[in-house]
Amino acid sequence: YFRFLMRMLVEGRAAIPVEGHGMIAQWAGAAIRQRGGIVRTGASVTGIVLGADGRAEGVELADGTLVRAANVLVAAEAPAARDLVAPVDPECAGRLEVSPAGVTTLVYAMDRSFHRGRTIVLNAAPGDGRPRVDLVCQESNLTRPDGGAPYVLLATSVHEGGEGPDVGALEGEMARVAGRWNPGFDWGRHARLAEAVVHPFAQFRVPPGARRALPGPRTRVGNVVLAGDVTHHPSIEGAVQSGNVAADIVSELVA
Repeated sequence: YFRFLMRMLVEGRAAIPVEGHGMIAQWAGAAIRQRGGIVRTGASVTGIVLGADGRAEGVELADGTLVRAANVLVAAEAPAARDLVAPVDPECAGRLEVSPAGVTTLVYAMDRSFHRGRTIVLNAAPGDGRPRVDLVCQESNLTRPDGGAPYVLLATSVHEGGEGPDVGALEGEMARVAGRWNPGFDWGRHARLAEAVVHPFAQFRVPPGARRALPGPRTRVGNVVLAGDVTHHPSIEGAVQSGNVAADIVSELVA
């Protein structure tokens, strides 16, 4: 998996949307609305509703509303996807990898570039009990045009679910490793913490062999399709690739 990721970064054309990755969902939602579709947010789905013929009739919301549909596509993080799919296809749900990998990201506004070029810094040092900064990636001001600083730097710590390391301690560790990685850089002068983002379930963990056991997009119910990185590999690219496969399947069902 590591070799795959490094190959994509080295040989592929990695890119960041101008206004952040949220643009992907925003543009997708706009395209759906332009074609007469509806995008509903803040409405929790509690289950897939099956008809007498064993096919899905739609989904039930937390408030009891039934949203009817010719096809149901489940695109959710692994625990939610497992809960929704288990009643209609236990075998498929059982193959979902739900061991969490949480991520805490410190977002720094920088008035001076920390490093040059297309560089991602990976921390290969062994753990020593301190909060750990695993990855540092510097972005240009194009990703956050209102940030008020010419550079934005992301310092990421990956942990096994939960709330992760204390933000203050992680900020101190970033200052320490910045001094080691770039001794001539005055971190205290040029870096300002703008935001701390904590995601307890950023992705599922991928121990050796885990991806081979993941379920495919099709379920036991013909018009229930599974999508998301849970069918490929835990990354944005994996989610997008899965979405393309799922869209092809739904196109076949409605043809």
